[in-house]
Amino acid sequence: MEFQTLQPAPGTLLDAVLGSSPQIRIMRYLCRATGRHTGRAIGKSTQLSHTAVARALRPLTMLGMVDAEPQGRAILYRLNEEHWLVQDGLLPLFTAEARFHARLGEAVRQAAGVRVRSVILFGSEARGEARMESDLDLVCLTAAAAAAERVEAGLVAAATRLRRRFGRRLAILVWPAAEFARRYRARDRLIREIVETGWVIEGAPLSEVLQ
Repeated sequence: MEFQTLQPAPGTLLDAVLGSSPQIRIMRYLCRATGRHTGRAIGKSTQLSHTAVARALRPLTMLGMVDAEPQGRAILYRLNEEHWLVQDGLLPLFTAEARFHARLGEAVRQAAGVRVRSVILFGSEARGEARMESDLDLVCLTAAAAAAERVEAGLVAAATRLRRRFGRRLAILVWPAAEFARRYRARDRLIREIVETGWVIEGAPLSEVLQ
């Protein structure tokens, strides 16, 4: 059985705030990527046409936020990390956006109040199909069987705070890790779906949990 080993793709939460203009998409890409990129590579990664990329890059290069470097017949573009607005605004903003799942996992672990083995993201958010009104579906696996009720109580108590912090309702299932592994071996349909499509966003990987 193969498990998901990569983190879910960083979201585009800022689109709901800033819009999804070509400039936003290109700056997000350049803030997350490193090195130099052709306009064709940028277009492929941002799903923009060559014309849209060229039009969007023009003001970004004029403002000095993106460097354009001729190389033969091509032009290579890279983020100017020395630009004040890139340093103070865009890089921190897009970095925070990319860390959404990691911060969510940390917050759930802390709210649990006791040792948690893993926090797993599954459902529409893990599949990249979530809408703004979608719940965030999570599984919290406790290290000790006796701790499950205490974890549930801690997460219920923190529900309002977590919703205000992340802007979405959290739907969290709590199981002891040993029970989760036993049900997986028994081919429980829900557990199998979580394992096959979910992502560990905090704690031990599933390969360890299911040993």
